Amino acid sequence: MRRKYLLVLTVLLLLPAVALAETYDIVMSRTARAGDRYSVAATAQSVSRAEAPGKRSPTVTERRLAISGELEMLEVRASGRASRSRLTVSHFEGTENGKPVAGLAEGAVVTAQLEGEDTVYRVNGEPAEEGLSELLKMVLHYRRDDIPDDQAFFGTDQPRAVGEAWPVNAAVAAETLSRDKLTVEPGDVTGQTRLVDLTDVDGTPCLRIAGEVTVTDVEMELPKMAQLTSSRLVLAMEGDYPRDTDLPPTRVKSTSDLDMQLRGTGLLASVRFSVTEQRTVERRLRLIARGPEAKPAPDTEELPDGETTGWRVLRSE
Repeated sequence: MRRKYLLVLTVLLLLPAVALAETYDIVMSRTARAGDRYSVAATAQSVSRAEAPGKRSPTVTERRLAISGELEMLEVRASGRASRSRLTVSHFEGTENGKPVAGLAEGAVVTAQLEGEDTVYRVNGEPAEEGLSELLKMVLHYRRDDIPDDQAFFGTDQPRAVGEAWPVNAAVAAETLSRDKLTVEPGDVTGQTRLVDLTDVDGTPCLRIAGEVTVTDVEMELPKMAQLTSSRLVLAMEGDYPRDTDLPPTRVKSTSDLDMQLRGTGLLASVRFSVTEQRTVERRLRLIARGPEAKPAPDTEELPDGETTGWRVLRSE
């Protein structure tokens, strides 16, 4: 009988701790308003390497970028995704294979918009050079409304407590990744997201959320002379998301690591080679001023220099 009372007492003591475990809404994709102004700072690095062991030196492409400035949302759709914005640059450093890329002077104005599947950049009204565009795409790219956002990919519609984890949406992940020149099946996707901790960023209470996705058997279009033997893609993210869901993420860091092993076909059947790509991107946003309530922007509108609307705000993925 005494043991029974001790068991009941233990359960009663544990109940308050369980009942007091506070839960939080997980909102990873935030809406914008026309007129919103943000202080933004971003860094990025990507390294692509292709090599055939014992054959010749590897082919390596390395890009690095550090950029900061003030980002203003000019038009926002009813979905809350921006359709046009401009970045006034305060600092820029960019290189490709160690050589400086034609840069952006302090005060330069960069506009970006989605045209078809690609984000197009203009600097002070003129088309950006190809090397500069490749750098900017790492930190400032936009997608159509029909492409799933971070909430659908990593998020959950259930409130969560600190320490809780939930699986990523494999179907959404496969659909999203398959739009990036890859072919991914939901059954090859595993991963989870976790509410890691409560944080405070410059006085703003935030949720620290982290997630990781692993994809096996990634397929992509290859030359006829090459055949894929194995592949693996790992995506990871960590960010600080204000508990006030009207505010943008204060910091988001994302990494990707793609490894593909291939072999030749026909006369090149004895050749083995590998292709790898690593990318790290970190963005920090701070709201300077909130714009008025957004008015839905039309799907297409004539703009100076032949521009058209149709793209979304900085991704937090």
